[in-house]
Amino acid sequence: AHSCETCPAGAVCNNSTVIGKINGSVWTPDATYPGRVELVSCPEGYSILNPAVYEEQACVPCAPGRFCRGKGTPSIKCPDKRHSSDKAKGASDCFEAAFVSMTMSLPL
Repeated sequence: AHSCETCPAGAVCNNSTVIGKINGSVWTPDATYPGRVELVSCPEGYSILNPAVYEEQACVPCAPGRFCRGKGTPSIKCPDKRHSSDKAKGASDCFEAAFVSMTMSLPL
């Protein structure tokens, strides 16, 4: 990022050097806005947060119940009746889960 630009949330900026806070994240110069960088890829288990909002760009852990293949792809929901921990990298990280629904009636 240029010295007069705000550094994106997912990076550490030092003059013209930009280093992603998540190892394996890929930042490139933004062709539309000279002096800015753009987050184009995150490692497996992470997805890009707010790619359209420069200041908020960051790699975030994949949410539970979803998996993230990395690169610039969005997270994918685990198949029905399957769940995952955070940072899941693929469908194989989704495990069979039994969900229980409970209803309680409380005296008024």
